[in-house]
Amino acid sequence: MAQHQSFGPLLAEIQNHYYAIASEGHAKTSTLARGDLKRAELRNSDVPAGVPLCMANLMNKLKDSHHLKHGGRMQLGLFLKSCGLTMEESLSFWKDEFQKGSVASDRFDKQYAYSIRHTYGKEGRRKELSCYGCMKIINSTPGPGEHHGCPYKEFSEPRLKQSLSAIGVPAAEV
Repeated sequence: MAQHQSFGPLLAEIQNHYYAIASEGHAKTSTLARGDLKRAELRNSDVPAGVPLCMANLMNKLKDSHHLKHGGRMQLGLFLKSCGLTMEESLSFWKDEFQKGSVASDRFDKQYAYSIRHTYGKEGRRKELSCYGCMKIINSTPGPGEHHGCPYKEFSEPRLKQSLSAIGVPAAEV
């Protein structure tokens, strides 16, 4: 989707500030402190307060369709990990959510669990993965049916306004 011209300066400003927070990962931009988010909070239909818009979008899409493609799972999964979700909580969270859709337990275990264990350094190279920074998210290009990426870059102006209102940003500030 083409960028709205008023977002250009905003994206430039984000890029200017990116390097100051890049070493901490994207969770640094959240008001959630490391370890604050637990699986029990994710069971609610509402997105927890303090979650960045890009993550709120992914959480809403996951709750609507009970599935995310790989890019969305990686972006959201690494964010949740950086907010304190343990590997066991993460496996349980994703499995519970996917089973609400069309993914059976054995299919989840065969197709999705490895990737989650990999992000926690328990599979593959055994290296823990870090949360994506803003620039990685901004520079990603979601394809059809994908929901990852930066809403400020990808959304139309009306959809962006609606999304900001949905997470509690006052209409006067949108």
